[in-house]
Amino acid sequence: MWRRGWLYQSIALLVFILVRVAFWIWNREFLEVGDASLFEIGRRAVNIDWVAATWVCLPTWFFLLIGRERVGRFFWGMGLSCALALEVIDVGFFPYTHRRSGPELIQMLSFWQDTLPALGKYVRDFLAGFLFWGALVGGICIFLRFLPFSSSPSARMRWLGWLGSIGFLVLSARGGLRLKPLLVIDAAIEGCSSCTPFVLNTTFFFLRSLDQPALPPWPEMPPRCLSYPRPWKADSTYAVAPRYNIVLFLLESFSQEYVDEGYAPFLRELLRRGRAVRWGFATNSRSSEGVPAILSSIPSFGEEPVLFTSYASRIQNSLAEILRGWGYTTVFFHGGNDGTMALDSYARQAGFMQYFGRRSYPKPEQDYDGTWGIWDGPFLQFFADRLDSLPQPFLAVIFTLSSHHPYVIPKELADSFPPGPLPIHRAVRYTDWALQ
Repeated sequence: MWRRGWLYQSIALLVFILVRVAFWIWNREFLEVGDASLFEIGRRAVNIDWVAATWVCLPTWFFLLIGRERVGRFFWGMGLSCALALEVIDVGFFPYTHRRSGPELIQMLSFWQDTLPALGKYVRDFLAGFLFWGALVGGICIFLRFLPFSSSPSARMRWLGWLGSIGFLVLSARGGLRLKPLLVIDAAIEGCSSCTPFVLNTTFFFLRSLDQPALPPWPEMPPRCLSYPRPWKADSTYAVAPRYNIVLFLLESFSQEYVDEGYAPFLRELLRRGRAVRWGFATNSRSSEGVPAILSSIPSFGEEPVLFTSYASRIQNSLAEILRGWGYTTVFFHGGNDGTMALDSYARQAGFMQYFGRRSYPKPEQDYDGTWGIWDGPFLQFFADRLDSLPQPFLAVIFTLSSHHPYVIPKELADSFPPGPLPIHRAVRYTDWALQ
């Protein structure tokens, strides 16, 4: 039975790829590859198709496990047909929305008073799509009709096969060996903001959106403001103006209180000598919310960080994307394990040309803090060294991590930074020293 499960899932994958090819051909005018690699786009697209095929086939796997292949076939055919309907709808719907469709599509179709009067027009305008979907469903029915039922192998091979299949299914449903299951934001491609919907799969996007808490409406601009996203182009009037290098430090868990109480003496002196805004308003409470708030001007307005919601594909016109229009090299540094908080995917979506994480660091095991990533001390030195080799002008952003719980610092430096009333105080001292 487990062999039959992989057959069903492989067929589902092939059909998803077939519809994706149709999507790419039909909407190719909206794809601007830029510096992105077509191989990388295709690799990520197939990975998402495989995850979607796994989710669609999970009921079939369950019925195969209990020996009810006939019922499993029914759920496979129905589930795949519904998924293909979503995929084919988006082939023709994408030119109007420029994004993959989520549960809002079902809500829109449920307005029968609007849908039924226009049904004839939909059929006429998108006849090719209806025929394409019908051909795919017809092919599925023919496949099921002529596929014989499987015979049972020996008991030993059956249980070994099922154990291996279940383990691989768990990895497939998560998207591979990852810190977090595959997210919508992971479809982002470096140097290609328009690639995200071409990497995504509508079934994946739809099901991913279902497990999110209810989101508030996307904020509407006041009547006198231009709609979002606002069109932006570099003003040629300032083409000869000097373009300074920009280095932005995002300090984990720092606060004005720590600076005032002397736990960050270097930062306090830096603020005294430079221009500083003392008072501000917090827009979030988590790192995964803070980074988009600072770099993309998107504060938190829902239960989940925007990176983990279906709104992730709407992140546009970020600081990096705007400065790239001025000819800036844009890079993002974070010493954490690649994939943590989806920051690497966010960096691609936000327009950063390169992301440097723990995997990019030359000594990832030697300087690993055992929890989050590379100690701030060596990683900030690595950051400084890389700045010397960046083409100018550049925007370089670094997000520190050592002042995050559990607030540990390198053992060899423990005596150099006395503790304070709170466990975080020693870690703040260490990061302030590393920054200096």
